[in-house]
Parts: sequence; C-alpha cells; structure tokens
Amino acid sequence: MKRLLTLLLTLAAGAAILLGFTLPWLVTGWQDRQNQGELLRYEAPQVRLDAEADLFQRLALVSGDPSMVALTTATTRHSQEEAAALVTDTLNTLASYKNLTIFASDRWFLQNLHPFLVTARYDTVQYDSDSNSWTASATSQGRAALIWKAVLATTEGERLTLLVDDDLGLMLSFTYTYSDSASARKDNYVVVDLSQGLADLLAGFCRDYYQLSSAQALAVSNGSWQLLLVNAASEKLTVPLSATAAGDLLFNAQDN
Repeated sequence: MKRLLTLLLTLAAGAAILLGFTLPWLVTGWQDRQNQGELLRYEAPQVRLDAEADLFQRLALVSGDPSMVALTTATTRHSQEEAAALVTDTLNTLASYKNLTIFASDRWFLQNLHPFLVTARYDTVQYDSDSNSWTASATSQGRAALIWKAVLATTEGERLTLLVDDDLGLMLSFTYTYSDSASARKDNYVVVDLSQGLADLLAGFCRDYYQLSSAQALAVSNGSWQLLLVNAASEKLTVPLSATAAGDLLFNAQDN
C-alpha cells in the first residue's frame, strides 16, 4: 500500500511540474489568438501611455500624419493651465530667434486647447465618451501619446496650431497659416520665405529647445527641408520643414 501511495505521489508531483512548464505557453498562445484582429480597451482616466517618453519616438509619431482622438476626460500630467503656459513659453522661445518674432506670444490669443490621444495613422482607435475609454488595436505596440492641441489666432487673421506632448512638456509640431490679410506685413513675410537662413534658424531652435547635440538643415526637393537632429546618445532623426504656395509654414507637420 505504501509503495502504491508513493508511486501516486511521485506521478502527481511530475504532473504538477510538467503543468508548471507548459501552462504559461498555453496561456500566451491563447492570448495571442484572442488579440488577433481584436481591440484592446483602456480607461482614459487611468491611462499613462509612456512614463519614460522618448523625444525622437514622439517626434516621429507626430510627423507620420497620425490619428487624433479628442478626450473628454483623461489623466494628463499637465493641467490645462499648465499646458497653456507651455504653449506661451514655446512661442516666446521661438520669438527669441532673429526673424521669428512673429511667434511672440503677445501677438496671439488662444482659441482652443484640448488633450488628444494620438496614435499611428493605421492603428485602429476609437473613443467611447459614455464609458470614458479608448480602444486601440492590439498591434499598436505602444505607439500612442497624450498630446495637447493648441489653436491660436491673431487680429491679422493668422492661425497657428501647435502639438505639445503631455509627458515631455515640449512642442512636437506647428503649422502656421499665413492669411491674405497679413500678407502686407513685411515683418511677417520672412517667416514664410523658407530660405536656407530660416531653415538654419529653426534647426538652431531645435538644438536648443530639445537640448540636442546638434541639428542641421538639409535641403530636399521642391523647396522643402529636412532637419537632421542628433541627441546625446548619437541617435539621429529627420523631421520635415516645408512651406506652401499660400504662405503656410509647417514644422514636423503634414499639409492636409
């Protein structure tokens, strides 16, 4: 009887060990099958997308013409008042560079400031205001960010849109729209005359503002530019800089 009991206990222990090795693989395989073609749901008020946000990843995300979903409620690192202050500081930093005084904050009034969930263009994202949650595709791989979209205007009819990263507190993109009514202002015109000089100015702004090792303006086709950014780890990233025939200036943004 003792031999039989010992044998049974030995078999049970072996089965437990075998199950311990195989169960994680079984669970992982089941989760993989569940995630294929399905959506993952996250509660907006608790979302912290990337506590260790990477500047170059965020710049690349924004430059790729991402999807943007307005959030009615979300836990942001910065309050709306703090985000507005970040916008003001960014404008004044831009305006501190010669020929960029058009960006001086006292010229602009804030029309709208709102947090958005930003993801890569082809990631499926939806926001449900009833449940205060957003859904992103299981393949998004964390390519998402909470970003403040600021829309400003001047009495001359100009328009400026900035995207400010909530984690980093830094502007990632701006689009300056040059109105017909503002075209007579000679001090404004230099901003949309996208020359080597202006491209170099904005490269210098990026170097100082993002605290990079270096930044260089590289000419590309059709009068557009690429700003080559290099960080302290010697990583490199290029962001687009372009102007339209209508006089718009776009930094790390798409002409839609």
